[in-house]
Formats: sequence, C-alpha cells, structure tokens
Amino acid sequence: MRWMLSIPAPLSRTITGVEIMISIKRGETISLRAVPKLDDGTESTVEGLSWGTSDEKVISLQYIDKDGTGLFLAESVGTAEIYAEADADLSEGVAPLKSGLTVQVVEPQATGMEISVLSVSKEPPYDIKKKPSLDK
Repeated sequence: MRWMLSIPAPLSRTITGVEIMISIKRGETISLRAVPKLDDGTESTVEGLSWGTSDEKVISLQYIDKDGTGLFLAESVGTAEIYAEADADLSEGVAPLKSGLTVQVVEPQATGMEISVLSVSKEPPYDIKKKPSLDK
C-alpha cells in the first residue's frame, strides 16, 4: 500500500512518491489530503489517520477536516517534514503506514516592482538644461 498526497489549488498537483519537497513562504498555509492507495492505484481504507510535523516551530498543524484534510501554517523559516500516518491492517494487527513531504519555509521577498505615475505636466519640475544630478 502507498499514499497519494494531494495539494489543493493554487499548487494544484497530485504528488505520489517517496521523497517530495516543496517551498512555501512564511505566513502561508498549505492544505494536504492523504489518500491511501493499493499498488494498483485504487483507493484503500486505513484506521486512525493522523497528521504531524517534524518541527512545530517551522510548520504547525492548524486543523484536520472531517475528510482527513490537514491544514498547516508556515510559522518560521526552516525545513520540516509533514507526515500522515495510519494503520493499514484493518483487523486486530497493526501495519504502520507513514508518508510525508519536506516543506522548506522561506522568507517572503519582493517578486516584482510597481511604478506609479506621480504627475504629468507641460513644464518639467526643473530646467532640463540644468537637470539635477542623480548622485546624492
């Protein structure tokens, strides 16, 4: 049995694999849904689905929805693992199943520049022949 982790929009992609890493900005949230899958790709059933993180100071669990979706908040810059775990054995035995992804939390930074028009006039604010120096 394996897991499929789904990351809802805006990232909108389904990830299946062993080593997964994504990067998000401090202050952003990420919601994840873990769906247990059989080797043939069909959905399976598990007992006791739970979510956790390797470092609550970097990324913390905020909420678990009734469908098992976990909502996490990027608290501080760093790297942490988010994992889902459950018991794949539906009888009296225990067959631990755990899967996760690594989240790198980065500081928000400028990604573009906005230029605003301050004024438009027929006369420049200075004599063009004696334009001021840009060196200050």
